[in-house]
Amino acid sequence: MTFLGGIIFDMDNTLLSSKINFKKMKQRVVDGLQKRGAQPDLRLSTSQLLAWAEEQFPTDKDFTQSLWQAVAEEENLGLSLAEKEPGAEALLNALKGEYYLALLTNNQEQAARETVAKMGVLPHVHQMVGRESVPALKPSPLGYLAIMKQQEQIKKWVAIGDAWNDGEAARLSGIPFIAYVGSRKEHWPQREVKPVMVLEQWGEKEIEAIRNFFAHGF
Repeated sequence: MTFLGGIIFDMDNTLLSSKINFKKMKQRVVDGLQKRGAQPDLRLSTSQLLAWAEEQFPTDKDFTQSLWQAVAEEENLGLSLAEKEPGAEALLNALKGEYYLALLTNNQEQAARETVAKMGVLPHVHQMVGRESVPALKPSPLGYLAIMKQQEQIKKWVAIGDAWNDGEAARLSGIPFIAYVGSRKEHWPQREVKPVMVLEQWGEKEIEAIRNFFAHGF
């Protein structure tokens, strides 16, 4: 199949209305590090803190695994309560025949896959990738780059997400970023992320805006 371009979606608060308490998740990681006497940079994202922990404690796998376990517990609780983002299924269904649709999440892949399958979202994307299948988590660009490399025939790519780490990963990948702010508001200027477009909800107008960007925005 020939596609007009590729779209890499985030999952939480983009295609799903997530109930994950990201603030609590990060705090549990910070608390764990501080109890070990570490002084992490609190400006880092949870995924960056975990990567930093693995660099600081390379031989203490039990400790770093305990941090990942805390993250998984918060993820699983939030995913069990998640709902489909309004209009997301119709959006994907409308775009699937024209664009290659990938879903990239920092969450555990199997748990996330089960959740989007239960929500009816999984059949509407061509590819879904979780943290076990990428070299590094967003805001690293490596997940985006791996997806793009697998589909080298596609020349136009866009990332869509709700969080600064989605936008930063897109910037580092060299592709445009569309911000979705339906469920959660991010402080884009504070993070120095510059979306090419900010969408408030999923509907026909937003579908046409994405199509128009692929046609005229590159």
